[in-house]
Amino acid sequence: MEHTVAPDTIDGAGVILSARVASLPAAEPCVTGIAICQYSNEAGFYLFSCDAEWETIWDSWHETLESAVSNAELQCTSIKATWRRHAPMMS
Repeated sequence: MEHTVAPDTIDGAGVILSARVASLPAAEPCVTGIAICQYSNEAGFYLFSCDAEWETIWDSWHETLESAVSNAELQCTSIKATWRRHAPMMS
């Protein structure tokens, strides 16, 4: 069962932004969602690439939210207009 909207947390990190991905390069055929998350005890941000159930396939750490967004949009240009905002950033 595919979850269209990302949950509030992924791997224990709070979801800040998420987007469904229509297509990524052939090397990542099972990635169907991208989420930018933040753990409550960390200042940085994680970019999670997820499957249809929002289970993490791989992740990358970014010092800023802008860096995580930029990296996601480089991977998949179609998500730029489809970001869904979730929780505010943690301080």
